[in-house]
Amino acid sequence: MIQVGDKVRVRRLKDLACEYIDIEMYDGVEMFGNWGILIEKGSSFVDAMCKYCGEEHKIINLFLTDGSYDIFRIDEACSFNFNAYMLERLDGSLIAEN
Repeated sequence: MIQVGDKVRVRRLKDLACEYIDIEMYDGVEMFGNWGILIEKGSSFVDAMCKYCGEEHKIINLFLTDGSYDIFRIDEACSFNFNAYMLERLDGSLIAEN
């Protein structure tokens, strides 16, 4: 289980897209309205989050939802919260399975 202080990597958009975007409906800019939402799976992955893809960060906060910690804050300078499916361990293993 991931804990505060652990280092994680934000998954590459290409990896996320392969798993979660229906390529036939993706128009290259926005899928869901005008909010820049690229992936919608419990919580949204928006285009502004792409700059963090591939970067290593330390978990600074965990949010409890549905009885488990699956929403993460990765650093003070980042205003986004990341869902477990958006992150991976530094060894490349997934934190959350599909």
